[in-house]
Amino acid sequence: MNRYRHSKSGLFLMEMLINILFFSILITFCLQIFAKAHRLSNDTQKLHQAVTICSSIAQICQSTDSSTAEELLLSQYPDAAKGHNCTIIFFDNNFIPCSRDNSLYTASVSLNDKISEQSQVIFTESNSADSIYTLSFCTYIPASANGGALNE
Repeated sequence: MNRYRHSKSGLFLMEMLINILFFSILITFCLQIFAKAHRLSNDTQKLHQAVTICSSIAQICQSTDSSTAEELLLSQYPDAAKGHNCTIIFFDNNFIPCSRDNSLYTASVSLNDKISEQSQVIFTESNSADSIYTLSFCTYIPASANGGALNE
């Protein structure tokens, strides 16, 4: 009448392994969600900074006529480079204007000399060809009472 008694520890160990497996799968999903949220937060911060910088550049350009806008940009951003048909302004990882060597982001400003034609500011990451933000704007030169532009 000796019956072999099974130990209850085997069932307990199996239950523990299933619980550990279940929680490790949940942790994996949670970590992926947190990583994606962090990436989205960084992308949103980049976009916000790009919008702010592009708006500032457009306001500088609109505060004067197109013939002196480039000189005004170069005076506001001394490390900017004057390219063919555009001015390139460099920014570091904190979105502060810097030299070309320390830059992580660039703002390319294309000004149009013609009245009421669109100019553009394109904000990009230096190591990427994709733009973070593009802003098109127009500069209108007010006309005087005699029908000509005020500068003429």
